[in-house]
Amino acid sequence: MDADFRAQLQRSLGSTYTLERELGGGGMSRVFVATETAIDRAVVLKILPPELAAGVNIDRFRREIQLAGKLNHPHIVPILASGVADGLPYYTMPLVEGESLRTRLTREGALPLPDVLDYLRGVLSALAYAHGHDVVHRDIKPDNVLLAGEFAVVTDFGVAKALSTSGATGGGLTSVGLVLGTPAYMAPEQVAADPHVDHRADLYALGAMTYEMLTGQPPFAARTPQAILAAQIAETPDPIERRRASVPPALSQLVMRLLAKSPADRPQSAQSVLREIDAMGAGGEIALTPARAVPARATWRPPRSVLATAVLIALAVAGALVVRGRPLDHASAVGAPGTAQASIAVLPFVNMSGEKDSEFFSDGMTEELIDRLASIRGLRVAARTSAFAFKGKDVDVREIGRQLHVHSVVEGSVRRMGSRIRVTAQLIDADSGFHRWSDTYDGDLRDVFAVQQQIGTAIAAQLRITLVGRDSALLARTPTLDTAAHTLYLQGRFFWNKRTGDALRRAAALFRQAAAHDPAYAEAYSGLAETYVLFPAYLDVAEGPALDSAEQMAWKALSLDSALSGPHAALGMVSTFRFHREAAKEEYDHAIALRPNYATAHHWKGYPLLALQQPAGALTELRIAQQLDPLSLVIRQDVALDLVFMREFSSAESEIRRVIDLDPSYAYGWLILGEALAYQSKSDSAIAAFRRGIALSGTEPYAGDVALMAVAFARAGRADSALALLRTLERQARARYVSPAAMGLIALNLGDRDRAVRLIGRAIDAHDSFVVCYFPLDPGFDSLRADPRFTDLKRRMNLR
Repeated sequence: MDADFRAQLQRSLGSTYTLERELGGGGMSRVFVATETAIDRAVVLKILPPELAAGVNIDRFRREIQLAGKLNHPHIVPILASGVADGLPYYTMPLVEGESLRTRLTREGALPLPDVLDYLRGVLSALAYAHGHDVVHRDIKPDNVLLAGEFAVVTDFGVAKALSTSGATGGGLTSVGLVLGTPAYMAPEQVAADPHVDHRADLYALGAMTYEMLTGQPPFAARTPQAILAAQIAETPDPIERRRASVPPALSQLVMRLLAKSPADRPQSAQSVLREIDAMGAGGEIALTPARAVPARATWRPPRSVLATAVLIALAVAGALVVRGRPLDHASAVGAPGTAQASIAVLPFVNMSGEKDSEFFSDGMTEELIDRLASIRGLRVAARTSAFAFKGKDVDVREIGRQLHVHSVVEGSVRRMGSRIRVTAQLIDADSGFHRWSDTYDGDLRDVFAVQQQIGTAIAAQLRITLVGRDSALLARTPTLDTAAHTLYLQGRFFWNKRTGDALRRAAALFRQAAAHDPAYAEAYSGLAETYVLFPAYLDVAEGPALDSAEQMAWKALSLDSALSGPHAALGMVSTFRFHREAAKEEYDHAIALRPNYATAHHWKGYPLLALQQPAGALTELRIAQQLDPLSLVIRQDVALDLVFMREFSSAESEIRRVIDLDPSYAYGWLILGEALAYQSKSDSAIAAFRRGIALSGTEPYAGDVALMAVAFARAGRADSALALLRTLERQARARYVSPAAMGLIALNLGDRDRAVRLIGRAIDAHDSFVVCYFPLDPGFDSLRADPRFTDLKRRMNLR
């Protein structure tokens, strides 16, 4: 019968999936390892058996599965797809190497405390994210926690709700348990069939699972299912210390609070539980290992052959590399000045819709038009960063042409009225200031890509550029047919370009919504990759989880469209921070091959070279990026920083003062000026520059900037002021992630070399952005370079 079921299932799936083998332990489903043939991806395929599927409303089941499929977090195994085979609903997930927590508990019983804490933090991170998106698991148990090495990831989010909402029923306790939870881990309100069960039921289940990890058994073991359910309502579990005296009291008390009968008596959020655990570690009550994220092997990577597909299109949507924990801004393409090639700048289209909230649409239209024009061979297009520097400014078009080294300028406006749009565009000769062409386009939102194609074709004709088949195909490209998805994507880009923590959160949410509307929208996943790589800089999170998410989304984007350049730049950054510098350079080169004038890829390509202590090579790439995007403050900023690393402090000061002249409110200009001055022994001026930069950067400045200011104090003989800054960072580290390398730099310059080595080691383990960018070359670390331990630290960073 099993062979017949498998054969029939394979026939129903057709060529979409090839079944490889069946896995046991599926509980309510049959579980197979399969290959998704279109992209040669190994997946887990779970299908409901006929006896359970008979009571399921398939449409409702699929809707709930699709809702859960929107979750995107490094400690959540994502749902990739769902479908129906011979009337049986199924869904697929990535294949995660490793074993389940159930398998390990069965084999070993109670687990070592460090492993319990690692697993607990992973599951809590997943729950905090899911609950924040209004998704409750309802069936947290060891079977649904997979162990990829020492990392815990949660699977089957949304499945319990999908079954209950879709009407699955059964005649006995087993069926009820499958649908609404598992008796050993069910919260009392679930047992009582309370219709208002919320996220706190997951916290109860987590408490029961942690109890089992600590003691070897769940709270009410060795009973019948009926007796377990009754105990969940009426009995209090034995105190953990009776079963394992070595468990720290703070941890055992937390688990018992999670197991409170009333939801109101439990901790109220997964995030608050996570904070309690971190506070225990900070207070010495329990020993915590540094936070770790899902390893790369748990994330699907498509075969390199997929990425070698013939390139037709390139869209410059790359995010910004974190240096000093800050972004190195994205740029588009603009050629070198003085060339005879046709050149053009597209200024931000004016929003004529009468609503400030519609500005995202006009900005997005401009950015997409820049990308389309940049795909035309023989045409140089000014970078978005440089073009948008003139937004809202009354500058003569001839001056714009001079500053951007272009001969033509496009201006325009966008009016959005419900589902209708009107776009006006005009081409101006930047040498004479005369108009060469203008036109107006009316259409529906669904016509937006066609309008961009028409404008691009008209501009090419005016510039006497012949569009061959490839160019025409690129201009006619339609990334999505879903207008709602496109609108959400443009909103995401609008907030992404603001470069603040809150704006990045909104951008990520909007990109996720865009991908949910159109799961084949490659640019939406690229946007997510580019957003996640900025999270460590702006949201005070550890690099690991953010980079894992960025990598996952970048590969997803490339699996849908292998010609996008942005995901390659994001992957280059991920590899840089994971100390895989050759892989990073390969990704940057791939992005440049897709789009030769891609300033961001040249900009970021310098960072593996910096880490390899090749600042001259890095400076070459930065100068290319600077030529491609002449008005980018962040590129100029990093040229100055590279000069600091080369010990050319006077040149660095001159370079960064030009940045400040362009924008006196630019915080990072003042911060780098402070560093350049400090290493010239201009202590008072350096401290004043640091103070101004930190004041401009917000209420909670980046730890690396505070550390560099502390170095300036230490070099000025003001050790007390430097120590006060170190104490400030230490206090902040109890509540959120703070770069250990930043604290180590201060300790080093205060003479505590042993502590500095320990902190820098922790930063290396965390792939901290400050240690990656600063440790190899910054003069602040010079006093450690003669120490034999410096060589060991470099070895741990995969440096010679």
